[in-house]
Amino acid sequence: MKKTLSLLSFAALAASAQGAATIYLTADTSTIRKSTDSGATFAAWGATGSQFRGIAADAATGTVFISDRGAGTLTNRPFYARNSAGTVLSTATYDATGQSAQNAAGYYNGYAYQSSGSVGGASQSFGLVGFNGSALTSTTFTSATNGNWQPSDITFATTGSNNYMYYGGGSDTNFNRSQLNADGTSAGRTTVALSAVSGTFPASFNDYALTASGRVLTFGANGFWVSDVNKFVSNAISLSQTYAFSATESTASGDMGANARDFALLGNDIYAVSNTNIYRYTLNDTTGAITFVSANSHGFNSGNVQIAAIPEPSTALLGGLGMLALLRRRRYA
Repeated sequence: MKKTLSLLSFAALAASAQGAATIYLTADTSTIRKSTDSGATFAAWGATGSQFRGIAADAATGTVFISDRGAGTLTNRPFYARNSAGTVLSTATYDATGQSAQNAAGYYNGYAYQSSGSVGGASQSFGLVGFNGSALTSTTFTSATNGNWQPSDITFATTGSNNYMYYGGGSDTNFNRSQLNADGTSAGRTTVALSAVSGTFPASFNDYALTASGRVLTFGANGFWVSDVNKFVSNAISLSQTYAFSATESTASGDMGANARDFALLGNDIYAVSNTNIYRYTLNDTTGAITFVSANSHGFNSGNVQIAAIPEPSTALLGGLGMLALLRRRRYA
């Protein structure tokens, strides 16, 4: 019998799935941990390796991209594309010469990126390899951005018809922006200067994200910092401390102490990791305010934790149904 989904039943389903996320963690160890309930519980995922570090994910296919900086040789480290079950779909190798310890990885618009060293003798920030939806399109990385920079994190955004890569190197006074070409590469980088509206920056910022309104969101040992809107292509940005941390971590209050390591932004949900715990916050993109929601143990105990997060498949499916039912309402990703 043919069934149809009414707007009322769709709304009920959407409410039950709102905010669900699948989360992957690495910690420079031989295992990866996964949560399918927005960080409430975690379990070991996929095969073991040597030193899994860089991690990114494609929300459209559920593919996870992971680098292993302890396997292979310095000029041929393995980089894996795995499906949601943890099975390896394909493998490429990258040159790790001169890479940052964070070994940042990213995925955007059909290309996987990896903090890399030398390709063809040219010093670079990132290498790239294509991904066709089911497999990496090459067994080796090629140069994506040049500039003798050691990035510790990476994020992406689209504004107008242009795609941008943003990446930092552990500084509290600047990060970098590169406009991406159609083939995923960039000819150079622009250094973006950061300043504090008030207060004192931490010694370094550990990650960056761009919100739907163009706010720059970052954090370090003393809390979250947020800019004003429409800063996609600004070369000088002022940041305000919108959620402060003390020197002591508290899962009851959402205080990450001095242990803020990495975060992922999904819509207005922030998933942030310390050495031992994962914290969830919500961002009000209209005001820039951040509110603590919950905290749970993630099972690692490491200062090298990195996170990748994507919407749960059920949420993505309901989102697709919602676009049909609600006249193609589009969500920023």
